Amino acid sequence: MSNMKHASLQIPLELSKYVIANELERPFAIYLFMKMYSDGKIKKDSPVMVELQNVLRVKNRRTTTKHFAKLIELNWIGYNDKSKIYFVRSFHHLRFIHDFKSRKSTTFFAKDLKQIQAFLAGSIIADNVRNQEYYWEKVKRRKPRTATKKDVAKQFKASSKTSPNFYGLSIREIAKKLNCKTTRAVQLKHAAEAAGFIKTKARYKEYARFAEADYLMKKVLADCNPSLAKRLRFTVTSGLDGKKIIIARIQLHDEILPLVRFKKISKFNNLRLGKEVKFGHSTRKSAA
Repeated sequence: MSNMKHASLQIPLELSKYVIANELERPFAIYLFMKMYSDGKIKKDSPVMVELQNVLRVKNRRTTTKHFAKLIELNWIGYNDKSKIYFVRSFHHLRFIHDFKSRKSTTFFAKDLKQIQAFLAGSIIADNVRNQEYYWEKVKRRKPRTATKKDVAKQFKASSKTSPNFYGLSIREIAKKLNCKTTRAVQLKHAAEAAGFIKTKARYKEYARFAEADYLMKKVLADCNPSLAKRLRFTVTSGLDGKKIIIARIQLHDEILPLVRFKKISKFNNLRLGKEVKFGHSTRKSAA
């Protein structure tokens, strides 16, 4: 097995959003592998390239060629036909060519290479939940004039004036953030939780109480408000007098706890950027 050069990476959050929005998960996984197993240069016949296919389970040469061609097209990697060497661009280069301004990043580990979609989804979901918490716990408590200067304040400016009881996103909101359908959003949310990038907790709101079961209630609600009927859950408990009580609760969107590690990355004006970054030059050539 090849020696890993970097056990972890700080991935710009805007890059994660770009990858999800443009469905670049597979090429991005290859790019990250190349960064973790090199110092920026990899020979085409290096054992690293064989290991890349094994770790990422990319068995089809045609598929591999397609992904590498996409990375070269994006200028995320370069290739020199004469030397047969791949050049892996830095995150700062990617930030520059895509005009990413945010300094937010999330910590990525080698174990996450096989679950790249879960990592990206978890990062984006976690960031939105952190923004909610920041707005209500920090920005909202300051003067209104200060709040309007914050990007995060703009995001929640049109939201309710009442602080929420918990922080989270509905499946519809997650789908919008991840640029996918709701069914896919459910899958990605579950994958992000299973991988340990977020943690969820089911939340409910009491709707009504009954002394005895009302079997017609759900049917009546289904006729009047189908969406509400689907979210209704019934539980049985006992009152202080020992008598049975049936409680109807509405299932709300889950509370979400971010578990991804966030970190700020360097500003551009504090970096020494190479000519290829400053002027957009590259040595990229087609690779077979």
